Parts: sequence; C-alpha cells; structure tokens
Amino acid sequence: LTSRTVLRCGYNYARNPIPDGHLSPLLSTINQHHLTLGAGYQLSKTWRIDGAMEYDLPETVSYNNKELPFGPGAKETAEVLNLYVELGGNW
Repeated sequence: LTSRTVLRCGYNYARNPIPDGHLSPLLSTINQHHLTLGAGYQLSKTWRIDGAMEYDLPETVSYNNKELPFGPGAKETAEVLNLYVELGGNW
C-alpha cells in the first residue's frame, strides 16, 4: 500500500502424504486447503510489526483401519483458524 505498509494473501493446496490405511484419530487431520491473509508495517528504521491469519478449510477423514479401537466408520473433522503477530527488529 505504501513504502511502509505491505499486504499479503495466499492459497495453499497440500495433499495428504500419509496413506489412508495408516491414518489415526491420534494424528491431526491434514487439511488440504489453506487461505492466508496478512499485513506488515515498518514502525521505524529498525522495528517492524506483522500479523497474519491462516484458515484451514474443513476436512473430514473416515477411519477404516480395523486395528483402531474406535469402531468401524469413525470420522473426524478438522477446521483451523490460526492468528500470528510478530514484532521484529534489526540492528
């Protein structure tokens, strides 16, 4: 926006690297779609503040591993919102 202000946005697609037969509710569900939005501002010559938000769209996983104690057809849904704030300096 200005020489001191920057806006950032992004999209990330990441496929699940773990084979379905090895998934477990004890592991976090791996969300495939992530949206990000952020901004930064140069406070002075040495100080900068940045903030960001990451939203992982809902992902549902069905567990069919018969060795798991959760019963057949167990499902898990994950949806994540992360907020980040950083104050940085250089000298």
